Amino acid sequence: MPSFAAGPAELPKEVVERIRRELPAFEDSGVSILSLTHRSTHFTNLLNRTLKDLREICLIPNNYEILLLSGGGAGQFDAIPLNLMRLNGDDVKFNADYLVTGLWSEQAAKHASKYGKVKILPGTTNGKYVRFPKRSEYEVSPDSAYLYYCSNETINGVEACDDIDVGMDKVVVADTSSNFGTRPFAISKHGLLFSCVQKNLGVAGLTIVIVRNDLLTYAHPFCPSVLNYHCQRDNNSVYNTPPTFNIYVLSLVLQWMRSEGGLEEMYKRSLVKSSSLYAVIDNSNGFYINPVSVESRSRMNIPFRLKNPDLERTFLSYAKADGLMDLGGHRSVGGLRASLYNGLTVADVQHLTAFMARFQEKYDV
Repeated sequence: MPSFAAGPAELPKEVVERIRRELPAFEDSGVSILSLTHRSTHFTNLLNRTLKDLREICLIPNNYEILLLSGGGAGQFDAIPLNLMRLNGDDVKFNADYLVTGLWSEQAAKHASKYGKVKILPGTTNGKYVRFPKRSEYEVSPDSAYLYYCSNETINGVEACDDIDVGMDKVVVADTSSNFGTRPFAISKHGLLFSCVQKNLGVAGLTIVIVRNDLLTYAHPFCPSVLNYHCQRDNNSVYNTPPTFNIYVLSLVLQWMRSEGGLEEMYKRSLVKSSSLYAVIDNSNGFYINPVSVESRSRMNIPFRLKNPDLERTFLSYAKADGLMDLGGHRSVGGLRASLYNGLTVADVQHLTAFMARFQEKYDV
């Protein structure tokens, strides 16, 4: 049964089958990946191969380091200011710009405010997160350490469809957790990107950090070693015991992506899946409602409501009975939500849209 959860998300079926087949023994090591020591030659080879594939498939320039870390997005909310705060200068109080377009960038700004001044660049319309602002609608501070944004807000369903270009010598930081691996990113326009892999690239517990080499020396002296990018780079992401199984799954997903046609194919599929679901919503004469401005609609996370909210529990119950799982909205906003990550097939989404059409036919009276 397909899961439309916001994450952890559905893995490609081919990857699940490989995990099942290979779990008893990793390659010729004689032990399971679950108990393979991170200091072994087998794991070192796996790690290096994964980093190489990630760089090639996701088009990461050579002047960027790739770190595979624990701690999730919440860990990066603190790691980013701790690693970049001295961009303002050793004797200058930390300040940064945060473009807040949904609940996740809002949380990131809240964490960063513990370390100094955070300027909120508002991304709301009438107090609601329903669109990603145009570049002309916000002003970047010339003296800020960096500009932070979230490329896709999973809760609010708002996506930056293009990479931000601030048009000035400014370090741009992006949370790409829910759409990295679904389209090519202009990484050279960013100083740092991070992505939690449990959306499109693996299982929960691993975070990819992509950081430009020249930004590795600005960490605060009190930055914990496990969060320190320079320290982790010097130790090839093995300063502490890394999430070994998660790195293994990432390697399998990357191999699957390559065999399926890479980023361009993932992008094409995301457009097919999301456009078919939006078509059902837009052609429902208001029975289904998506609140996001058309130009900012997410390909990954589609929140929607019913014209009659009292029917939403019935919708979820009937959907589950039809084999469609995890369509409830986030607890902070309620309603319904379908997350269309790489692991879901076009056929899975067709199953959902057919169900939605039948449900409307039955209840739109």
